[in-house]
Amino acid sequence: MKKLLALLLFFSSIIFPEYILAASEESAQNQSATVVITRITKSGKEKNYLTSDAKVRLNNNPKMKFKRKPTMTFKVPAGMNTIYVNQNLTVGESSVTFDAKPNETYTFNVYYRQESYWAGLYGGYLGQAIESSVSGETIGGTFGIKMTSTTFNPSLDSPKEPVMEISETKKPVEIKKVKNKEAKNIEEELSKLKSLYEKGLIDEDVYKEMQKELLLGK
Repeated sequence: MKKLLALLLFFSSIIFPEYILAASEESAQNQSATVVITRITKSGKEKNYLTSDAKVRLNNNPKMKFKRKPTMTFKVPAGMNTIYVNQNLTVGESSVTFDAKPNETYTFNVYYRQESYWAGLYGGYLGQAIESSVSGETIGGTFGIKMTSTTFNPSLDSPKEPVMEISETKKPVEIKKVKNKEAKNIEEELSKLKSLYEKGLIDEDVYKEMQKELLLGK
């Protein structure tokens, strides 16, 4: 009886930890998102890995570099994440922060910043440092980074807004105020969208698509 009990304890010590570990890994996998980052040239084409010296860092993790291909793929935990990109022995860095949803994919492009190149050409490290300081908190250094696409659809995740019904007894002047307010909101959203595009946070295709949706009232 003692031998049987000892054997049961022995197998339990081997099987159960492996089962718990597997369950834990599966749970972590279900609570993560996928990030795909591509290093592109000035013309928008993928850049060969041999000359791709951009360094990528997720949150406070060690830096990563592109290996053999101009694209890298890795997992990120669900929730707020920040991706930083820079070049060794240069001043400044660019970053992008996003809210990762489980099992979704987020695609980014890393591109060469002309502003930093000219600043370094004429002013060296000091020129690059000044250029990075005036560019903003999320833009600086040799490279920039921007999100180009995502599989996440916000409209499926957020509750629908209630439909506002206008009573027939209301005066025409009140209806006019509502329309004017809607037009003002669209104008503000278009202005914000244009600002994001000019800062390089979204590419031209995303800018045009979102602009079209705002104008069509989707």
